[in-house]
Amino acid sequence: MFVVNSRPKLVTNAPLSLLLIGLLPANQLLLKSRLLLTEDLLKHPLLFKKWQLLKHLFTTATPAFIACVISILCGFVPSPSAHAHDALKMTLTSSKVIISQDGSRSYIPVRTAKVGTLIQYKATYNNTLDTPIQNTTITLPIPTNTEFNGEAYPPSAQASIDYYNYQDIPLRRVIEGKIVDIPFSEYKSLRWNIKYIPARKSINVAFNTIVN
Repeated sequence: MFVVNSRPKLVTNAPLSLLLIGLLPANQLLLKSRLLLTEDLLKHPLLFKKWQLLKHLFTTATPAFIACVISILCGFVPSPSAHAHDALKMTLTSSKVIISQDGSRSYIPVRTAKVGTLIQYKATYNNTLDTPIQNTTITLPIPTNTEFNGEAYPPSAQASIDYYNYQDIPLRRVIEGKIVDIPFSEYKSLRWNIKYIPARKSINVAFNTIVN
């Protein structure tokens, strides 16, 4: 079973309003994404160039793959105070989680994993500025062929079943007048609201999944 293990880097200072719409047909996702591109985004050559490079994927790639790419490239909104071009740099890794008999955990980088393997996806965001960044939103998709197991770090993460609406974990719905927990198998993406990243420091967010 293939497990995503990419190391993308995002360098931007533009306010972003490109949000994931959900698992829509590729053409619909492209159309809706275009409508959500702000004037500010179009004025930034670097981001617009990335958008142009992604366009050719939208007619051939699966909607799930498109969602992952957009979320990784545009999944956070830097504060307006992050005015430098190299505001944040992101590294994404995947590791197999090994739990010993005493309960301690170790992490081994992986590219492939068998069904039932516990995998942690970890994103590190480095503030390259000499000033802090405030009120940053980070969004990461739950990869295809994996299921979120409820473990997110920091635990303040919110979750979505449609890439659009986010609520605190555990998500709940009303069925026949009763409030019930939504199964983790329906979770599509996670979001963290990061209040403060010190100058020249980094923060980590992570979540665990089980390969299915």
